[in-house]
Amino acid sequence: MYDFLTPEIKPIITASILKHAEGEKLFSPSQDITLKVSGVNSEFASTFEIGVPVGFDVGAHFHKRTEELFYVTSGKLLFMAFEPVEYTDNWFDWVGPNGERPVICEAGTLIHVPNYTPHAFANISNETARMVFQASPPPDHEEYFKGLIEILNSNSVVDSKSIEALRKKHDVHQITKLRFLDGHDTPDEKNFQ
Repeated sequence: MYDFLTPEIKPIITASILKHAEGEKLFSPSQDITLKVSGVNSEFASTFEIGVPVGFDVGAHFHKRTEELFYVTSGKLLFMAFEPVEYTDNWFDWVGPNGERPVICEAGTLIHVPNYTPHAFANISNETARMVFQASPPPDHEEYFKGLIEILNSNSVVDSKSIEALRKKHDVHQITKLRFLDGHDTPDEKNFQ
């Protein structure tokens, strides 16, 4: 066996191989999140597998410290990652300075979001979408998701004030509200690329 690492640079973190659905489950009827790699196992990023239910809109937001990476593995999600010319209550209508608009992202689409970039996603299709999500550095999103699941599991309606306080605490600076779309406010996919 090769021992190419000197004692002073040998890693103290061990490698992980996690199959589908393995990891720490964070679940509510409206959220299906599996923490795959935590800050305990990585200094680089927290990694999650997320099921995004039909009608879920995370709301436009940005992070001061956190950089994010999304990789859609199944289904379709409407994504936005740009600074709009004009902020409105509905990010579906936002337009960027170079004509950017929200886009439909299908399996195989990768979205990179640097810190301070407004971004959002929503499932406007008729099936659950899945994605792999990384947030760097850890552990803000781990703690945020655990707190969000606790809030969602404690009430039958979304407690907006508690979610707003939780988001402020964990570097999620909200621009538009987290919400669950019904048939009346769900945009037609045909309006997006």
